[in-house]
Amino acid sequence: IATITPKDKNSAEGISYAYTDTVGEPGAYIYRVQAVAHNNKRITTEEVTINVAPSKGTDSFQYGKLTVGSTDATTTYYSGTFNETPCVFTGAATNKNTKFYAGTIVKNNKTNFTYQFMPWATTKENNLSNTEEVPFLALQEGLHQFDGLDCEVGIVTSNKATSSNPWTDITEVTFHNPFPEGITPVVFAEIRNPSYTTSSTSKTSLIVRVFDVTNTGFKFIIYPEKASSRKVAIAQNVQYLAITPGIGTVDSEQEIIISAGHGTDNPIYGVTMRDNFFYANGTEEPLKLYSPTVLAALQ
Repeated sequence: IATITPKDKNSAEGISYAYTDTVGEPGAYIYRVQAVAHNNKRITTEEVTINVAPSKGTDSFQYGKLTVGSTDATTTYYSGTFNETPCVFTGAATNKNTKFYAGTIVKNNKTNFTYQFMPWATTKENNLSNTEEVPFLALQEGLHQFDGLDCEVGIVTSNKATSSNPWTDITEVTFHNPFPEGITPVVFAEIRNPSYTTSSTSKTSLIVRVFDVTNTGFKFIIYPEKASSRKVAIAQNVQYLAITPGIGTVDSEQEIIISAGHGTDNPIYGVTMRDNFFYANGTEEPLKLYSPTVLAALQ
């Protein structure tokens, strides 16, 4: 896409190069750099995938959908820089890749985050056969209120595995601000910069399971993929989001709203599908949202 004139290698500032690419459409763009030596030998870097402009929202609330086409790490930049590193929550992948099973790795900072699929040892396909769209939500740690919806975002440290456990011991979380009596919040939990991802021989997919949710807190446990036969011996940093069921306004000028709720009373087993609807507070008529970003998780 561009050719850059070489600089003087003996300059006092050293050799560094910068180039800004201008793109028209949001999506995943793949870049690499090629250097041509004096003997015309070409040296090419590895590919880097950048998700361009999928992030929208405010300086404390960002959301969007990632375009993911491989198991390589992809970087997504926020539309605005957070004051502190936010907590990032990603939704489930679709059913476009029925033979591909994987966990995920999410690493983040103030300006961007990286997302990467980590295939299970038992997966039938090691890479995506179809491009996935993965929803995400990024919020600043602390207490938020969207109209009448209370939202708490926090970070806790999980318990490690005991000698008899291949997974972690149960960790119990107490909310900083309890929800009203009789209110069961919707809870998302995700590992923040997970361990066991440092080498090809020790990679293990980890997943968080949330249960026993009440108005004062919840419990969670971390499982490794069964085929790894590894113990989760290192405590993990886990970020969580707890929000009142209902609908609230995030930003009235940008017309951003948030709707939170529990699934149907019928449990989901195996590959059975269920329809779920969005409802406004105190109504029985389904709510229609324009191009919503949907995050779902087992609870």
